[in-house]
Amino acid sequence: MTNDFSISMRNADISKQIQSGLFNPVETGASNTIFPMPCSTSMSPYDIGFSTTFNMNFMMWMMQMQAIQVAFANAMKNLRPGESMQVGAPSPHRANLTKLSPECDKRIDAISQRLNCNPDDLKAVIYSESGGDPKARNASGATGLIQFMPSTARDLGTSTGAIAQMSAETQLGYVEKYLQRAKGQAKFAPDHKLTSGELYALVFMPAKAKQEVMCSAGSKAYRQNSGLDRSNNRDGQITKGDLTAKMESVKNSFSRFFS
Repeated sequence: MTNDFSISMRNADISKQIQSGLFNPVETGASNTIFPMPCSTSMSPYDIGFSTTFNMNFMMWMMQMQAIQVAFANAMKNLRPGESMQVGAPSPHRANLTKLSPECDKRIDAISQRLNCNPDDLKAVIYSESGGDPKARNASGATGLIQFMPSTARDLGTSTGAIAQMSAETQLGYVEKYLQRAKGQAKFAPDHKLTSGELYALVFMPAKAKQEVMCSAGSKAYRQNSGLDRSNNRDGQITKGDLTAKMESVKNSFSRFFS
């Protein structure tokens, strides 16, 4: 049986290792680490057990997130332009995280000027959709930097198969062609300055890019993308504000890639 002092010493040691980047609970299988939390003596045995279990799980989750962030940041420092890093438990279409090349950065700057948006916002859309991997593909067939659907690729005069063979630099031409067309179809004025939420909406749900609410609970679109509902109370709506929050989160996560 482990006493509270040995548990506290173990936790302190793990905390130091996490801060130094030497310990990753996910990789070491430390999911059963115990984190005793103070409980009121007036609580019933049931309440104490529930509170302790909840606090243990919450603290473990917090330490896992911190360890993942440290390991991720250290790995990303060593990536060269065009290199990919395998990430654990990725979404189906985001198996790699790829640092865009300086040439891509220049093209994104030029596209953003013509599209009238912030280049960092366009990069955030790309990293959110594909991790910067031009060969990214999901189960539905969506492919490439912004996950072109097969029907979208055909409308642009190409195919997802062809897109998958293109370099990121070449694909950016199709990214611009798609976004310029989507901006017009959404009835934004040509000189309208696109916000990050509007830009992401042109990829996520272009027909509703000018609306505040993209979709609501109960719809197929919401079920497939409920993780975008970023409001504190999970209000059952994916809004333009949620998309903006998503873009800001991506820019913070990949801050070294942005100007």
